[in-house]
Amino acid sequence: MKIQTFDSAFNAILEPEEAKIMRYRSDMMSQIIQNIKKNNWSKDEAIEKLKTNKQTINFLMTGDISNLPNDLLEKLVATLG
Repeated sequence: MKIQTFDSAFNAILEPEEAKIMRYRSDMMSQIIQNIKKNNWSKDEAIEKLKTNKQTINFLMTGDISNLPNDLLEKLVATLG
């Protein structure tokens, strides 16, 4: 039996185009989380700086990508500058 390897978990379980979208979303989410951590923002500070709500910050910090649509992630990245 030959073992398959993949560039990402998304490639292993999704069709190529869908995997590409999920990697894009994951990259945006990581960028936002890294920025929050780099600046040592509390949840309240992150809400204020990102002009969002507590639920969105909770989804980000728990890695719940399914509840963060592309347009919201793009808006948050744009808010970071």
